[in-house]
Amino acid sequence: MLRGIRRLLVAAFLPCAIACDPGSGYKTSYRAPTPADGGNSQDVGALVEWMKTTFGGIYRVHSYLVADGSCSASGTDESAQLMAQYFWVNAFEGLGATTEACLCGNTQEECRTFIAQERAGALVACLLQRTATDKVNDHAITHHWQQAGTPDGNNTCVQGGSEDVTFDRNADQIQVDHEQTLVDYPVTDGNCTDARGDAAAHGVACTHRDVLVGTWVASE
Repeated sequence: MLRGIRRLLVAAFLPCAIACDPGSGYKTSYRAPTPADGGNSQDVGALVEWMKTTFGGIYRVHSYLVADGSCSASGTDESAQLMAQYFWVNAFEGLGATTEACLCGNTQEECRTFIAQERAGALVACLLQRTATDKVNDHAITHHWQQAGTPDGNNTCVQGGSEDVTFDRNADQIQVDHEQTLVDYPVTDGNCTDARGDAAAHGVACTHRDVLVGTWVASE
């Protein structure tokens, strides 16, 4: 089971379109990695270890660029507004090998406390959660998520679409890139589905991008 399922998922200074409390009805599907994209073509345990070695550790926030309304390469640095200035990148076996980033505290010690609580099975708040599963090359992984959206009672699925997350490590710096496309589309057979939300977003201009950049400070 994905570790994130047992967590209290909290959005850090992002609108509900980007991350919501699970009770809001906002849905995001998880697609396990396939042999075609480098996920399960390897032993999952070995891939998890590679992810830990390549991406794992505690990072100090360098910048957090946010562009609303587009996926512009530029954006406003909102790092000062984040609830924590350090984040933890970890890898584990979920539905395949999975890498996850969470804000963890304002000091390394706070992050180590967060890590210990998470590993003890405590309900912890994974702020600004980002997750990827699919190996791209020797320094990057990615994942494509599908979003069903929610019916509004007027035969429209609201805020469906898709999002893409990429982790890219370069020496002591990591970049976690999150792009999202939100669309409204017609309800079919009374339902909003991940696949239809994803299809409706195809070819539509991206509506949000945020890029978290951090500098590695400790293995844990």
